[in-house]
Amino acid sequence: MVRDRGPLGQAGWRWVQRRAQRLARNPARLQSLLDHAELKPRHALGTARDQLATLMRLLRAWLSGDYRELPLQAVAAATGAVLYFFLPLDLIPDFLPGIGFVDDIAVILWASRQLAGELDRFRAWETGEDRPPP
Repeated sequence: MVRDRGPLGQAGWRWVQRRAQRLARNPARLQSLLDHAELKPRHALGTARDQLATLMRLLRAWLSGDYRELPLQAVAAATGAVLYFFLPLDLIPDFLPGIGFVDDIAVILWASRQLAGELDRFRAWETGEDRPPP
């Protein structure tokens, strides 16, 4: 699970996680975050774009009840990464050309590495690879 505090440092990740844990306990607010984050441009994310999309699909599947094989700590970590991406004013403000998404990319990739096992299980579930043959 989440072993270190990654690119934000301990205090920064704690701040994000407190907000993420509140969102994870409030399905309507988490759904709203996902809806708004979906509208934010992702072209600057490069390879992190696919990881962010997977984190968002994971959270949507968890919210809908379709996929519940996820510990609350993993929900909070995935929520934290999406929340950080959505926040316009973060460590490096998104409006700075060329570098505004560097911190977002770092957080998304870091969270994806921390949740690698959970994301692998989710992708297998998503594609049906974890289901027994009929």
